[in-house]
Amino acid sequence: MVTLMTVCLMIAEGPIGIVHAIVTFYYDYAFIADTRDRLDQILMDLIVLNAIVSCIICLSVNSQYRDVVRKTFCGRCRKKNNEIGIARSRGISVSSVPRVTASNAAIA
Repeated sequence: MVTLMTVCLMIAEGPIGIVHAIVTFYYDYAFIADTRDRLDQILMDLIVLNAIVSCIICLSVNSQYRDVVRKTFCGRCRKKNNEIGIARSRGISVSSVPRVTASNAAIA
């Protein structure tokens, strides 16, 4: 996975680095400056596409990455709704404000 993502990164960001290096040495030529402006747009689109593809590659290959994405985006909604639903059906009062005890320890 790391090798695949490294190759994709080199393909996406390598050409823009080469173009900027050439422009640094030959900036006085109007043709080079005009060509650079056109290539910048195309190469920046390639970098954005690489970022999207990298996320998809990580989701498809790495199970730890998938688990973290599930916990981050899906786990919070389900867990809160289930806890509140269970508490209401049992007649338990639910509060999200921490309670302070005599020992000054916050209890959630």
